[in-house]
Amino acid sequence: MANDNVKGVTQLGKAIYPHLNKADVRFQKEGVYKVTLELAPDNAKELLKHIDDGVKQAHKESNSKSTKTANLPYKTNEDGNLEVNFKCKASGITKTGQAWTQKPKVFDSKGTPLAKGILVWGGTTMKVAYEVIPYSNNMLGSGVSLRLKAVQVHELVSGGGASADSYGFKEETNGYVTEAVESFPEEANGASDGSKEDF
Repeated sequence: MANDNVKGVTQLGKAIYPHLNKADVRFQKEGVYKVTLELAPDNAKELLKHIDDGVKQAHKESNSKSTKTANLPYKTNEDGNLEVNFKCKASGITKTGQAWTQKPKVFDSKGTPLAKGILVWGGTTMKVAYEVIPYSNNMLGSGVSLRLKAVQVHELVSGGGASADSYGFKEETNGYVTEAVESFPEEANGASDGSKEDF
């Protein structure tokens, strides 16, 4: 497939079963970071166009004789909203035998990286930065996956919603204030995006 894959950022949606702090290793030992984002149809028009264009590209570039279209990376729920799946592998081995790891970046509403230890739970509202990855094979047909690149949190749900107020604490004018900024670690072993397997 072409290397100039389409990239985009969603509108605000609600996270469902996010795995952004720790990779999900239940079905793949390499681990997968992922989030399903619930979006109103009116807020998903550009994303849907990117998906449709990616499927057309996959069919056009396919070496397969199959004209089948693979399952799309979203479904419509009972409320009429879209549930869109974004994911990326947490680790792997390049064609040259080099091991790599990656993790999606997580920012707050101001563009500041979330501090280590802040957990992003389901119900959090966010935007997702993604890359459209066309693919094609004889069994599944031609389709796209949406590679998770980063998220921007707008309303955080974390730790069951417990807060200092819920325990009776009030804001003090003097005292310790936690650091809220943490820089992201470099990609392991210097592997670039271009050397990583598509997912």
